[in-house]
Amino acid sequence: MAAAISAATGITAPYEQLPIDELRRVKPRFAQGYEYLNNNPEPPIDFAALRALQPGLMTFIRWLERTGSAQLKAGFAAAKKNLRSSQKQFWRAENSQFAKPI
Repeated sequence: MAAAISAATGITAPYEQLPIDELRRVKPRFAQGYEYLNNNPEPPIDFAALRALQPGLMTFIRWLERTGSAQLKAGFAAAKKNLRSSQKQFWRAENSQFAKPI
């Protein structure tokens, strides 16, 4: 997924594997889900039935091509803007001591 996101957006989406023991310690239910998926790589999914219920159902790649890439780029831009704003606020708070009389 990280490689597909990187290719679709032109923005590097790093992949970092989290050891299952660490995930189990932090989020036990997430670990159970990952263990299930890893042990059952081909779950019985009736895609024809799903598409009958949801005609617009897309693969992840198709979603990236159609709308996902633009949505992710907008989200990344907003996150970057918010991070810059937070960094400025932190810097002001950290350095406000220098503006105060002693």
